[in-house]
Amino acid sequence: MFENVKALSYRNNVEINHVDDPYYIEISATSRVKTSSMEFQHFHNHYEIYCLLDGSAGVIIEGQYYIIYEGDIVVERPGRLHKGLYFEEESVRRILLSVSLPKSLLLSPEVERNLLSPFNAEVPIFRFRREKSEKLISLLVECLQERDNVGKASVSEFYLQGKVMEFLYMFSKAIRTEENSYVNLEFDKITSKVYSVSNYIHKHYNENLSLELLADKFYVSSFYLSRRFKEISGYSIVQFIQQTRVKNAQERLMNSDESIQEICDECGFSSFSQFSRIFRKICGMTPREYRQKHQDGFEPDPDALVNHGS
Repeated sequence: MFENVKALSYRNNVEINHVDDPYYIEISATSRVKTSSMEFQHFHNHYEIYCLLDGSAGVIIEGQYYIIYEGDIVVERPGRLHKGLYFEEESVRRILLSVSLPKSLLLSPEVERNLLSPFNAEVPIFRFRREKSEKLISLLVECLQERDNVGKASVSEFYLQGKVMEFLYMFSKAIRTEENSYVNLEFDKITSKVYSVSNYIHKHYNENLSLELLADKFYVSSFYLSRRFKEISGYSIVQFIQQTRVKNAQERLMNSDESIQEICDECGFSSFSQFSRIFRKICGMTPREYRQKHQDGFEPDPDALVNHGS
């Protein structure tokens, strides 16, 4: 573990505003064990950076599986489906930075593009020299230590904003000047095929998908693909397709003014009645109720809705 994080309390966070506000910053230090692994992928409406401080973990991003180790940095842009996986009963520690940049900062398009450039990387995992990773992580640690020093959950907004902007600047600079040495592990043939199928579903969820079509496309029998996909992902092909479509529908319901019928059509459902039935089954409410309650500031039950979690 990095020296500068050993004294951290792993139930600490500092924040500006609420997660649903246009301007939002939160830095948190947490620990995770095997039972913390989420059931399915989720998304956020903000940018997220995940720094693993010790041990190893897995992340699934848009159906692609990555293994990460101490010092690796994972980035997630808004609306991107992802989940964390933890392997052991012994806890691993991480720091999360969540941020929505305020318009009041009046950043030029070029500056904002540079600051957010890490989130557009093809592979969203970064592995730098240890000294560089430690330097980046120390900027976030300083914010949490300041919180401990003042004894309050809310550190000075000016201080926190300055540290976060410094982190984003140093991170984007590191990507331009440092070699990213991250290389994902090789998986056995069938595991790789299953994650290739899940990644394909994420990219083509709005098309006509079926077990038979996927089996033909990936040159495997439908029976074998069905069995192994369930063993590795925990979901049947049909369930996985439905979950992925519903999650994309949720994101559109929250963040677009498209009609519900348009969202139904663009997310791959065969009919409006099928959309409503599957959405209600997974979310516990209709698409209309989901949009209305979100607009009304309703705080949903995180166990009932699939777009919440960490």
